[in-house]
Amino acid sequence: MNAQIAPVGPPPHYRELVRMAECRTLSCLDGIWKGFPNLEITSRIVYFGRHMMIRPDVRSANGLLDAIPTTETDQLMFANFESWHDGVTQNVSDMEALSRVYGMWPRLVARAALLSRSRKGMLSYVRYLALAPYDIHSDFTGNAELVCRKQPGPFRRAFRELSLSDQKYIRQEVFDINKCKAIFLSETE
Repeated sequence: MNAQIAPVGPPPHYRELVRMAECRTLSCLDGIWKGFPNLEITSRIVYFGRHMMIRPDVRSANGLLDAIPTTETDQLMFANFESWHDGVTQNVSDMEALSRVYGMWPRLVARAALLSRSRKGMLSYVRYLALAPYDIHSDFTGNAELVCRKQPGPFRRAFRELSLSDQKYIRQEVFDINKCKAIFLSETE
């Protein structure tokens, strides 16, 4: 599968997301997060992603794993971080701030899966393999190889918890679970 990403509007609360993505300290990040008007998936990705960039810990790892997109709509909104959004994007640095979160996300979420050691977190991580081909620019599957090699037991157990149709699709099109090898490679790999 080589799905193309159709343009969509800006993520909800775009200005707050940009402000969080620009934070260099946890106090800045927490200050914006506490006043955040909505806790939808894009806000959790930015908050926990930046937290992992600034100071990774088990809490931020679990939060980032819990924020992994689970639907094509969520995944599309996340992949749209790098786009210019008329009416809300004020300058190139807005795009660059969210682009950093988006670009580093595959490595951050892989690190989160290794740091967390949570069954639920690993299941969320492995489940995302079914959505990975919808973003041809994400190197999620390449990073999944590392997670699979470092934690083969938990990775394979999580895979077995997926629906049979997801298992079949992932095995045929996305990832060889037995070899810990990506089948689908992004344009960045």
